[in-house]
Amino acid sequence: MHVMYIAGIMSGTSLDGIDVALVHIESTGREQFGKEFVSELLKRFEKYSKESILTTVTMFTANSIVHHYKEFILPHYEIDEVILGGGGSYNDTLVEMVRNGLKEEKCAIFIQEDIGYSSAAKEAIAFAILANETHHRNPSNVPSATGAKKSVVLGNITFPPIRRK
Repeated sequence: MHVMYIAGIMSGTSLDGIDVALVHIESTGREQFGKEFVSELLKRFEKYSKESILTTVTMFTANSIVHHYKEFILPHYEIDEVILGGGGSYNDTLVEMVRNGLKEEKCAIFIQEDIGYSSAAKEAIAFAILANETHHRNPSNVPSATGAKKSVVLGNITFPPIRRK
């Protein structure tokens, strides 16, 4: 079976009207690219094989990651390595596309498992870190990434009522 990149779905850094530059640098997922998005994409491009659509969407994801590194990180920081985590890091094709997109930067590309951490545990680890920061009353948002006006302590700690005798 021949799998092709579908120019009609993706053009450069745009996927069906979603411009990579407009996709915020923060993590994204099912909220924006969930079942509804996939159903609509499959319906709209039903004349193409699901494999071709999947290849194109994977390419969009890789291009989005590479674009954000080149636009927001590399102009300001010199980096030696990139560590990919989360569910996408289990996709060998996606990892290879990111590796190819950043090869001119001469930085090593790893997945979390390569350095002894579980990509599946990424979110749990992040929430444990945020909980610790909240417990110590340390601001833990990132205004430069989110557009928030100031740093704040995230979340709250709610204790059960004290039972007095």
